[in-house]
Amino acid sequence: MFDDWVPKKLEIELQVPETPIDFEIYRATGKQDGESLMPEAAVEDEGEPELDQGLLNQVLQMGIPENPAKHALYKTGNNNADMAVGWYFENMADESLNLPLRVKKQAKAAGDDVPADKLEQMLVMGFPEKKCKKALRSCDLNVERATDWLFSHMDDPDSDGDSTMVNEEAGDKDKYKCTKPGVYKLQSFITHLGASVHAGHYVCHVKRPEGQWVYFNDAKVAETTEPPIGKGYMYLFNKA
Repeated sequence: MFDDWVPKKLEIELQVPETPIDFEIYRATGKQDGESLMPEAAVEDEGEPELDQGLLNQVLQMGIPENPAKHALYKTGNNNADMAVGWYFENMADESLNLPLRVKKQAKAAGDDVPADKLEQMLVMGFPEKKCKKALRSCDLNVERATDWLFSHMDDPDSDGDSTMVNEEAGDKDKYKCTKPGVYKLQSFITHLGASVHAGHYVCHVKRPEGQWVYFNDAKVAETTEPPIGKGYMYLFNKA
């Protein structure tokens, strides 16, 4: 950077070997002696229950703070705003009502135990039934969370049973894994020509299998014996 915070280009010579570079010593082979695995993230078994937003708004309009209003509505069955208001005034001395409402999460539903009314709310958005059920089961039957889950898992299989096909496709990809050692050789590099980061021109040098370097500058292509390897902007390597 210049003093006026304008980016500037620096001419720095990089030491990039043309001989093979061995990265095999860095290949992961699993847990080693003396190493410790990262702890798995704790599974949250509590959360906020789904409350009727219309009833909650009625309770809030009575001047009751949000957290106590949620407690009151939950404690009275989530079906009557007047009962919730009455319950609040009977228990308003309880300081724990000011804490966020947290309850034990419901066990994930199995089979066709997804409530029909919740499923219908999801289906009207045009999603497949299997995917709607999977979303609801993954989000403790909370429609709002399940909707967000759907949009962030669009590429997932529609149901858990469809994951077999995904596993088979993953197995096919194993056929294309490279089993060569982690030894790489410089194959080409790109250089920026110009004194400013805001303007200039890019050229490329490519090493042929026979060992000659070839210079590419738009339509101009020519062999070169002195490629500026240390001035590269981007380097590309092939496995040896």
